[in-house]
Amino acid sequence: MKAVLLLVLFQLLLVPAASDARTWLVRQDGSGDCLTAQACIDSATASDTVLVGPGIYYENLLLREAATGVVLTSELGPSLTIIDGGAHDRVITCDSVGSGTVIEGFTIRNGRISGPFCPSGAGVRCWRSRVSVVNNIICENNADMAGGGGVCLNGGACVLSGNVITQNYATGGGAGLEISYDSSLVISNTIVSNTTDHIAGGIYVGGGATLCNNIVATNVGLGIFCRSGIASTLECNDAWGNSGDNYKDCTPGESNFSLNPLFCDPEVGDYQLSENSPCVNASGCGQVGALGVGCGPIGVKEENLTTWGRIKALYR
Repeated sequence: MKAVLLLVLFQLLLVPAASDARTWLVRQDGSGDCLTAQACIDSATASDTVLVGPGIYYENLLLREAATGVVLTSELGPSLTIIDGGAHDRVITCDSVGSGTVIEGFTIRNGRISGPFCPSGAGVRCWRSRVSVVNNIICENNADMAGGGGVCLNGGACVLSGNVITQNYATGGGAGLEISYDSSLVISNTIVSNTTDHIAGGIYVGGGATLCNNIVATNVGLGIFCRSGIASTLECNDAWGNSGDNYKDCTPGESNFSLNPLFCDPEVGDYQLSENSPCVNASGCGQVGALGVGCGPIGVKEENLTTWGRIKALYR
């Protein structure tokens, strides 16, 4: 319940004042206002919506301060609307973007960054921003010689909620998510099957963020790593089955736990919860993770447990 109240408060803070808003349509067939999402982002102003039609968009999007208050959303959801970074740069960069900005409803994939001086974040990087990144699938992004394979939040106060962050890679810490000097709210995400060569396969917490109701499971590396001396709040998270410690250098508190989340079919990427999952209605927490119930009860048998051989096979 406390996590839900926190999310509501953050969302109220991120809502801009009402104005004469416009919806910009992105259509690959030329029937909209723009052929690319970037073109409509560049044309939009505060309180406008950039509505992206179905398709695969090979783009590397950049949102600057001028995009503050713009809602970037898909028409038909992440399964039908894909932003593909083309494996030559990160997929989405938010640079000094203010409150009221939303990125929602996309598959964000195939970003790639490389080099020791390259800022972290191959899928999404939010730098000194206050953006809401919600209800996306962030997958198959690669941070070589950097962290934040899926997402990097740095120096701002974002909301990261309802996302499935999976099969991302980082040489540095935080293959799924890297948080650095940041006071963001990270709530109700499913961060699974990411891999790193260094520190955290799930979440690297190097800032004073608040993490609530997240599933961090079956990552190669530590589950949730908290950098020493950095105060963060952890409540109602399930960190389970990570190859290193589930919680490292964190003070998780009594509401956090380490139990098999009992996904419906993780072998095919179905991270909905079974009816008997401990994350469906965790005591004092409510639902944990990005997705609700999608199948009946699952027995806790050996064949239901994800093995490290199966996880590592994803990256061969």
